[in-house]
Amino acid sequence: MDVRHLELLRELSVRGTLAAVAQATHRTPSAVSQQLKTAERELRVPLVEPYARGVRLTDAGRILAEGADEVLAALAEVRARLEASRGEPSGVVRIGTLPSAGEALLPGLVAACGARRSTWRWRISTSPNTITPPAPSTPTSSSPTASPATYPPAPRR
Repeated sequence: MDVRHLELLRELSVRGTLAAVAQATHRTPSAVSQQLKTAERELRVPLVEPYARGVRLTDAGRILAEGADEVLAALAEVRARLEASRGEPSGVVRIGTLPSAGEALLPGLVAACGARRSTWRWRISTSPNTITPPAPSTPTSSSPTASPATYPPAPRR
């Protein structure tokens, strides 16, 4: 079972509709429905059933939704222990900003944090472009700076 399926079932138990789950998880209702169907095929048990104008969890769906918090908490604890064993946090840093604020504020932040956190990957979204800064390099001066021009736009999908 995919952990994302557990998250969707938990969200459905809390929010009640596929549309609300889709909005909360930044997916389309169709994508949520397809992912739930995939989970049903993998587990060979119905997880949702038609109800009124929408769907509701079956008994199996409720069992998985109730267990989702336990599973997700256990995974978070294991990830935290793994990161602690490596001595520093790692992962993706996602920042959304207006273009003007991003150009003024983010280059120094990315350079300063990137020099200290080499395991971080940056994903910066501005409207309408998304930029992925290059891997940080060790600054040569005491006050690191970076130019927004050094961050080429990511390819559009």
